[in-house]
Amino acid sequence: MHQALLVDTANVDSMTDMQFNENNVPDNTSDAVNQGLHRFLRSGIRDMCQFAEQKMEAPVQIIISGGFAENILSYPDMPAMKHEPDLVMQGLYNIMKQRKS
Repeated sequence: MHQALLVDTANVDSMTDMQFNENNVPDNTSDAVNQGLHRFLRSGIRDMCQFAEQKMEAPVQIIISGGFAENILSYPDMPAMKHEPDLVMQGLYNIMKQRKS
């Protein structure tokens, strides 16, 4: 989504360059796009967790990984999340271990 906005909107900088601050009111297109995407991501994660907990009738454990994980972890009022920065590498290591057996 961010990439589509970058292509179709002039002078929009990368979302990763901007930290989310819910108290900032954007005063230009770039900040408005970035703040909107941060808010969209934040509310989407919270809504999915709430939906999953209602369906499962139990707390949901969220494992987060990837290059944007630290930004997401800094969002206020988020559900508890476990950060696994090397999740893909752990998976590859486990696959290699299984093949050696």
